[in-house]
Amino acid sequence: FLVDGTPEEGLRPFEVCPLLDMSLQREDAHVITVAFKATKDLPEGFENMVRVDLRSSARAPAMLLCPDTSMWSYRPASEGYIASDLSGLPNYTTCVEAPFLESSNYEISALQHASAVLFMLPFGRFEASLQGFGLEVRLFRGVDAEAALADRRAAEAEAHDAADAEALRSAANSATERAALVAGGATAEAESALSESELGAETVSVSLVYGGDHVVSECGSRPLGRIPAISIVTASAAIDNASL
Repeated sequence: FLVDGTPEEGLRPFEVCPLLDMSLQREDAHVITVAFKATKDLPEGFENMVRVDLRSSARAPAMLLCPDTSMWSYRPASEGYIASDLSGLPNYTTCVEAPFLESSNYEISALQHASAVLFMLPFGRFEASLQGFGLEVRLFRGVDAEAALADRRAAEAEAHDAADAEALRSAANSATERAALVAGGATAEAESALSESELGAETVSVSLVYGGDHVVSECGSRPLGRIPAISIVTASAAIDNASL
């Protein structure tokens, strides 16, 4: 069928790539664990990366951030989850948030929000086909996102001895907001307002990318899914306690 691919009005060109064997599970309101197993390696180079994209509802836009640590932590497996013999990404891998891109008219009309993080791999051949790999990303919505961003900017300012670091951190410093950030209260609350169809359209994609032209070697996508029920109960209790 014909597709209007003009950036202003139509769909962006589809990127067809070999299917990547991947799975994911949500550990709590914020942490998403991703596992993948590729069929071929990435060639030696400086531009190799693992890209993780999130498409979320524009009514409750979600932001992806890098993990607190680059170390891979084993998680109990749920049914259908690729969890055996996983390895973390190579030493000296660096995670960065992808630059923000203005949404196209199509994405706006489809009520979608895009966010991504990039795991920049060290120079060398990424032997992705030899074993399964695991990584984590963090998801925030609403007040949680604002607090997480304030903390990150404050940490960056402190790293450069900036005088306004304390002012930046105070943006996320109220007891209620801090409790909500830790337990995921605002994220869970925003997510609970979404319909089943909206939640069903939210996806996480993983792409293995190499070369200066950012060639996609393999990619896969899975539904984001709901926050585990026990995390929602914990979040609600944290907000109630913080309000006392």
